[in-house]
Amino acid sequence: MGGLSGIADTLNQLLEQGGVTLAPWAIPAVIALAFLAMLPWLQQNHRLQRARSLVQAIASEREVDREALRAAALALVADHPMGLVGLADEALRQGLNDLARAALVQLKTHGKPVRDIHRLHAVIHGPPPAHLEGELAAIEKLLRNSMRSAARERLQRALRTWPDAPELSALAAAQAEE
Repeated sequence: MGGLSGIADTLNQLLEQGGVTLAPWAIPAVIALAFLAMLPWLQQNHRLQRARSLVQAIASEREVDREALRAAALALVADHPMGLVGLADEALRQGLNDLARAALVQLKTHGKPVRDIHRLHAVIHGPPPAHLEGELAAIEKLLRNSMRSAARERLQRALRTWPDAPELSALAAAQAEE
């Protein structure tokens, strides 16, 4: 016994012992139909593997056109939420946070794997701020160190968490004047 005919013969013998007799072409036809039913999943898996290899190429080579490879990797999995999750995970493993963010943005438009969206958001953006006073101190420290863009981002994030905090509003107004 070997190959597809061996599998078909074995299945046919098992069915005959159970009292079911099939035509000789039935089992290969069922196997072929099962393969055809799995074909979209296999194609998506292949596209995800190609996208992962593009991410590895972006991370390892310095002389490549990163934007073109980044766009190609996103295009390979753009229509499949789990493919975007796999791409974002691989990008995070390779240290390509911008690609992971882009995959997360596309994933949010699908909205399907909510648990993965929350997990990736927490990994990429970090946990939300816990205490208003700690955030104020961190923002002021960034401003003292002349890290204005980082302070602005952290201030916007704090304002999303505490929109009614007068201290943050005053700090935001002071930032807008500068």
